[in-house]
Amino acid sequence: MANGTNVNNLAASFTLSAGASAKVGSVDQVSGTTANNFTTSVTYVVKAEDGSIQNWTVTVSVAGSNAKAITAFSLAQQSGPAVIDTTTHTVAIQVANGTSLSSLVATFTLSAGASAKVGTVDQVNGSSVNDFTNPVTYVVKAEDGSTQNWTVTVTVAAS
Repeated sequence: MANGTNVNNLAASFTLSAGASAKVGSVDQVSGTTANNFTTSVTYVVKAEDGSIQNWTVTVSVAGSNAKAITAFSLAQQSGPAVIDTTTHTVAIQVANGTSLSSLVATFTLSAGASAKVGTVDQVNGSSVNDFTNPVTYVVKAEDGSTQNWTVTVTVAAS
């Protein structure tokens, strides 16, 4: 199902053989009409015309979000607000004069459910140390597994 789909009250569409019936628990099922809660697997008990029974277990999965943005970014030494460009996937930030760029810790917010790496290193908000002497590429991964590269450029303010 698409991301954000409420699976608490879904009506499954199905086709039964002639003379067959289906139940979930004690509730008769009508294709496209009878709603069930699919937050966990639902077992349909299908009874054939000859009285034989077959259980069918249905599991509904909701796709993960494809959101993979950096929505906030800051450094303790910054001298102005970060400029986050969601079109070019860049972050520009300036730090106070005299700040060494070789070992900075960023505080950041990502899209809900997203994660970030720099190279092969998982980034932890407020904890990971990076060298910003050159632009740093954050690879932001969405819940659905898709990724977006974000380039973070830090400059030192003039004296």
